[in-house]
Amino acid sequence: MSKIMKFTKIVATLGPNSRDPETIEQLLREGADVIRLNFSHGSLEDHETAVRRVREAAQKLNRHVAIFQDLQGPKIRLGQLDGEFLEVGAGETLVLSTDELIGGVHDGVKKVAIDHRSLHEEVSAGDRILIDDGLFEFVVERIEGREIFTHVINGGRLKPRKGVNLPNIKLKISAITEKDRRDLQFAYDHGLDYVALSFVREAADVKELIDLMLTVHGRKLPIIAKIEKPEAFRHIDGIIAVADAIMVARGDLGVETSPQDVPIMQKDPHS
Repeated sequence: MSKIMKFTKIVATLGPNSRDPETIEQLLREGADVIRLNFSHGSLEDHETAVRRVREAAQKLNRHVAIFQDLQGPKIRLGQLDGEFLEVGAGETLVLSTDELIGGVHDGVKKVAIDHRSLHEEVSAGDRILIDDGLFEFVVERIEGREIFTHVINGGRLKPRKGVNLPNIKLKISAITEKDRRDLQFAYDHGLDYVALSFVREAADVKELIDLMLTVHGRKLPIIAKIEKPEAFRHIDGIIAVADAIMVARGDLGVETSPQDVPIMQKDPHS
């Protein structure tokens, strides 16, 4: 009887609750083919332990298991607040400042800092700004100096250091952060099989990583381009041409578009 070839591969992400040897071995026994290391979380020591344990389990089971590094990429966040949260209600005005300040009420206006210091130069009236995985939605009304005045669509208790999504806003920011550059060394030191690049917008982002690999490390590792921003779909053919694989990050994409649009976009990126 000929052996059945499995065309669909299963990717398993290791975290604090699945990094022990017994769980890793069970994941491989149950069919995991590829292990993902999420460099948005965990220390280098955690990831080193995970790599060692995956390879030990794979050797025990006489299997080849690929391991890939998922780089964090640029993550824009709110600044600190002068309390545990800032209450913002629908219809109110919230000012996002690219200056360093402690968020709260300043001269009767609610203000929060944002750590992308050139954002005031990159947004326009009518742009949407999403915070905390889309729980909060704001629309830009106007920009005055380094202050972005927004109209609150969805409000609530806004907490410090929450992540910010900026759909369809072209940012003057590299897809590769200084942290990513340091973390990339880990992939070479430990012989990982793939590197995933987060928040890819166009082919130039992938080419930047290729140039970094060749210049600093002397050889290119296979690259997975993560598609999690709507603008990536507008440049999908160019991204496919330079990347080795594509991964649609549906959660982040759903935040930046809408959950009901994701299946359609995933099936037909030119729609």
